[in-house]
Amino acid sequence: MKPAQSPCSSDRLRNRVHVLFQIVRSSRRQGREMAVMEPAQMPVTFEEVAVYFTQEQGALLDPAQRALYRDVMQENHETVTSLGFPLPKPDLISRLERGEEPWVPDLQSCEEREISRGAHTGMDKRTNKKQLSGWDRKKRKEDANRVKESSKYVKLETYFSFDRPTTSFAPEVEHSEDLLPTFSQGGRDGAMAIAASPEIKPSEDLLVPTFNLGADYSIQAAAAEQVVGVESSEDLISSADYHAEDKNDSVKFCAIVDTHREYPTDPHLFCDTPVTPDLIRALLELGPCQPGLKDNFNNFPKDEAGRHFRATWYKQKQVKSACTIDRHWLVYSPRANIMICFACWLFANRTNAWSDPKTGCKKFATGMQKIEKHEKSESHKKAEKELFLTKFHLFNDRTILACLTAERKEIEKNRMILRRIIDAVLFLGIQGLAFRGHREYRGLGSPSTNEGNFLALIKLLAKSDTLLEQHLLRSDRNATYLSPDIQNDLIQSLSAELLSKIVAEIKVAKYFAIIVDSTIDISKTDQFSLSLRYVTVNGDAVERFIQFSELPGASAEDFFNVLLSAVKNLGLSISMCYSQSYDGASTMSGEISSLQTRIREIAPNALFMHCCAHNFNLILIDALSSNIQTRLFFGTLESLFTFFSGSLPCLSILKEEQRNLIESFALTLKKFCDTRWASRKSAVESVLQNLPALVIALQRIVDEDINCTSKQLSEAKGILATVDTYEFLVFLIFWSKVLEKAFCLSTYLQKSSLDLVTASHFIQIFENDMKNIQSEFESEFKQIENEATELARKCDITTDYKQHRIRKRKRFHEEIAEREEGIFDAREKFIVESYLVSLDSVINSTSKRFEHFKDVAAKFSGLDPKHFDNADNVNKLKFLADMYSDVIDSQTAIVEEFLSFKDMYKDIMITSGRVKSSVDENLTINSVLKFMIANDMCSIYPNLSRLYHIFLTLPISSAVVDRPFSRLKLIKSYLCSTMSEDRLSRLALLAIERQLATEVDYNKVIDNFARMKLRRKRLL
Repeated sequence: MKPAQSPCSSDRLRNRVHVLFQIVRSSRRQGREMAVMEPAQMPVTFEEVAVYFTQEQGALLDPAQRALYRDVMQENHETVTSLGFPLPKPDLISRLERGEEPWVPDLQSCEEREISRGAHTGMDKRTNKKQLSGWDRKKRKEDANRVKESSKYVKLETYFSFDRPTTSFAPEVEHSEDLLPTFSQGGRDGAMAIAASPEIKPSEDLLVPTFNLGADYSIQAAAAEQVVGVESSEDLISSADYHAEDKNDSVKFCAIVDTHREYPTDPHLFCDTPVTPDLIRALLELGPCQPGLKDNFNNFPKDEAGRHFRATWYKQKQVKSACTIDRHWLVYSPRANIMICFACWLFANRTNAWSDPKTGCKKFATGMQKIEKHEKSESHKKAEKELFLTKFHLFNDRTILACLTAERKEIEKNRMILRRIIDAVLFLGIQGLAFRGHREYRGLGSPSTNEGNFLALIKLLAKSDTLLEQHLLRSDRNATYLSPDIQNDLIQSLSAELLSKIVAEIKVAKYFAIIVDSTIDISKTDQFSLSLRYVTVNGDAVERFIQFSELPGASAEDFFNVLLSAVKNLGLSISMCYSQSYDGASTMSGEISSLQTRIREIAPNALFMHCCAHNFNLILIDALSSNIQTRLFFGTLESLFTFFSGSLPCLSILKEEQRNLIESFALTLKKFCDTRWASRKSAVESVLQNLPALVIALQRIVDEDINCTSKQLSEAKGILATVDTYEFLVFLIFWSKVLEKAFCLSTYLQKSSLDLVTASHFIQIFENDMKNIQSEFESEFKQIENEATELARKCDITTDYKQHRIRKRKRFHEEIAEREEGIFDAREKFIVESYLVSLDSVINSTSKRFEHFKDVAAKFSGLDPKHFDNADNVNKLKFLADMYSDVIDSQTAIVEEFLSFKDMYKDIMITSGRVKSSVDENLTINSVLKFMIANDMCSIYPNLSRLYHIFLTLPISSAVVDRPFSRLKLIKSYLCSTMSEDRLSRLALLAIERQLATEVDYNKVIDNFARMKLRRKRLL
């Protein structure tokens, strides 16, 4: 019996019923051909082939569909009667013959008839209840209740809905009821995926099956995120009352197909195996071998003509309807490098290459023509029809589906519980929080003990989640999936899925850059940090953290070995590394035997880029130590922080003066840090704002009798003597202006989206600003003095420069005394020996340290649309063509593409000036590739697009590997100092790449978790 679905809409019901009636007639005629694949037959009744409709559903049928329904039901009754079983005439047929309405008031009676029918076995005799013993009647009643209970939720699993061909322009489904809960087979891992939608209510779970002979063989799931895998036919037969011969078949299936191998249905594995019903059943359950369709397989070897199989051949494009249809019959053998027809292999005579797994079709030069010719042949269509009918009869076996129902429900429940546990793991991982408590081994049974964040979060979620609450209450102690080992397994599954997503993007990008640095953690372990920079398919340059690794030593060889091993484990080739960026340490960036030299030996195109942010920080360090006055100034700032932070009474006096003098929020004094590049600016700003309060507080500490030591009193008097000078005020104003400009540049140089040419432009602007201050030092210095004078008036500090005694050098006997000339004016002496020396240090260091960086940027400046008209662009492009000769065809090709693109860009700019255009008129160098990708121009300008791709791959800073060090201190803290290296790296990946971590596919995470080891609860 096949009850119909409750009406959702009249159009949907009519369409499904119409397709059903068309298929029912043809399927009856083909039924006997598949006897070899069907289990032992039970006495057939009319209820098994009847379709019932309620009065509401019958009202939706038009007259033609009603007539078709009457003819099909009468034909089904004649077919059942012809089998020779003595059956009474059904009430439905009697009413049809009398011309009455055949609709039933509800479907409950139909279900009861079905249950009573299913209680019989294949050898049972049709007996009355009076002839059965009490135990038999009890057993039959229990079987009927079990079948009824299982059909309450997934009745549709007895029937199948073969999807129509998917189209590329199909609109998004707006309602969940528009999807048919169905089945899906196939997959790389050799599992048959079966799924059902748990949201289906008992009144809405009856759908009319629809079939399409020329469509997808696989049976799609209504809820894609709740797919459950079945690894073999033995998993389909877990019920104790299943037929013994079917259990033997499952053993044969395991012996025929090795599901643990990669691509277990590869035809090459069955060259010498006869096509038996057992083999057909196993192959249909596992699905055809189609590498590259749903996985990342792209290693298709070339044939003798230099051509290879393409994954796009799995799709058939319809020219007139502009849609695509999946070719589920097309099979590719990665072991033999051939393609054959799945349907012809199993059901047609082996008279051609398409049906013979030994030979197959090997010449891929005309592969598409061969495929189109074969799929139009009559033999292929006949084999495809046989495949459809075999699959229908195989998966319509009621005994197997009844066994699957309970297992599938249990698997779905386990996966839903695990999703909630994964939510907790992912939340703690992203936030960088600790998982475990002091006495976690006591688990959920000891609420007075600190169980840790993980168990506490699980208990919190269970308060509002009934499923999770029942899991915690009813599960065995060793099956709660909350132990530390399970936590580590889930962390590993999440990080593995996240890392595979990153690696897949890198393989698509093809080119990448390595960024490396190291630091010492809380356990005194030298942590190696690896990040990669690449360009996404949309043309955006991104930098991704990859892992932490323990360094065995600090030599360049140790760095090289760890880096090479990490890149190899990712499945990447170091030869595709086109850039490398490190700090200025000799181990990393030396010229003889450093890390960058060793990388260049195996990857000649790996251009070394000294980190601009580190380089610029060295410029400031040079300037801060260029003269005595500058060193004294910054030493005083650091002494101010140390003095007030080390004495609570002194700090209280300072806060009191801040409240009296500063109306707005007062900045706290900042500490210097060589690795915190913004700390100098923050320290200068805080002292500049709090200077009046600092002077008064220091004066009170020196003059008044407060509770402080003699050492603190001496320090306060020494600091006050330095702060209470006009030179200190001038330097305070001067360095606040310089560090403001330096802070802006340093912040820009740390951005991963900044490109090479733009960074060089910003550096040149900063250098020019410093040169302007130097060339016009009279006016600039006069302005600084005016601001310092105003500040001195607020602090009651003198505006006179301190006159220093000129020291005379002692001469030896008979040494001729030369005329000694010195600067006697204190102001002039300060300008010459302090002010101008600091400026010269900044300018000279900037020019020297960024010389190599500017040269590299100048080579790529010809790609900038702002400089398209420069006369030397052609020479620059020729140089780049020689530099990257392995990816650029020739100098002539790149020059021709550049000139063509330049003319096209000019035409666009002219057109956009006359009419409204969507093209960005201010096209920058880092947006050219995005423009080319968005307008499908990469195929027109292949060499030019590769050059832009490599240009965006070049990093300008290694700050991306310094940011993980902050997360490292949070994750591996004092209380978690014994954390293993693998756990640290995985948690760091989740915390740093938190945006990608929130987008991971939970189904894949659960699948990876289930395949790690044998689990106590079924998840596949």
